[in-house]
Amino acid sequence: MRSKSIFVVVMAVILLTAANLCKAVQYEIIDLGNFGFSDGFSVTSINNFGQITILGHSGGNYSSFLYDDGVVINLGGSATRAYAINDQAIIVGQSEISGVAHAFIYENGSMTFIGGASEGRDINQSGQILCQNGLIYDNGVTMALPKPTGYESWSWYAEAINDNGDVTGYLRSPDLPRVRQSFSYIDGIISILNVPEERLAFDINNSGQIVGTFLGIWENGVVTGHNLFDAINNAGQAVGGGVLYDGENYININTLISPSLGWDLTRANCINDNGWIVGEGFNPDGDFHAFLLTPEPATLFLLGLGAVMVRKKQKFTKSI
Repeated sequence: MRSKSIFVVVMAVILLTAANLCKAVQYEIIDLGNFGFSDGFSVTSINNFGQITILGHSGGNYSSFLYDDGVVINLGGSATRAYAINDQAIIVGQSEISGVAHAFIYENGSMTFIGGASEGRDINQSGQILCQNGLIYDNGVTMALPKPTGYESWSWYAEAINDNGDVTGYLRSPDLPRVRQSFSYIDGIISILNVPEERLAFDINNSGQIVGTFLGIWENGVVTGHNLFDAINNAGQAVGGGVLYDGENYININTLISPSLGWDLTRANCINDNGWIVGEGFNPDGDFHAFLLTPEPATLFLLGLGAVMVRKKQKFTKSI
């Protein structure tokens, strides 16, 4: 009986320690570099396999790269701007032909252009491509989003499409270009979001949660929270500026890694469904670089130890 009691106490300690460590998940950081851009760059997307798109410019010339497990691939084209990548490694964005901007698809090392659109903004897991002008390309079929009543003359700035085909973005007034209004297109219904003008919607997840330059997360007509976000994943985790919202807490991304590493993380741009975060900051040498953060829960070891203890307990019970 005493052996069984000791086992229970040990297991309780292990599980309590694991629970506490789960609350303080630390991250591994990978320095992605600056990709040779002299005039600035931005990490624009990450898929669930950790493949990353980067957009930058040098001497006024734009170009884009794919980062794939340490391998950097130049997408080519002229004035190429990559904006999104899905889990099939299909990239969409904008590139120029004879100085004219066209939406493009980049797949298996080849770039093809989409007619009728100047910029591809997002692509979902089924391959539906959202263009800035409100067109959705779906396996050769083109659909135009309907405009809300009273906004027929406003310009589209469609930003994101989820795996259900729901869309968010904003519209711009033809008379007052600074006047913009965010919208949602969910379950086939177009609606103006109940957020202030000038607050722009940037991303939507599969639950219909929307984030942008308004304070918080929009869901079913209600906005909760107090931070500006650029991206949200399907677990409801959102990033923007130097903040990660993990579904409960607002966390300074610099606290996700050890201060001894010497990084100053200034901006988190995107987050995938695994919780991997990409953004920009200053590395230990003071250079402005892109980074990748991947969660490394220390509890994995403890949970494995717990499993071993359970098996030992089962063997011990059989032997008495």
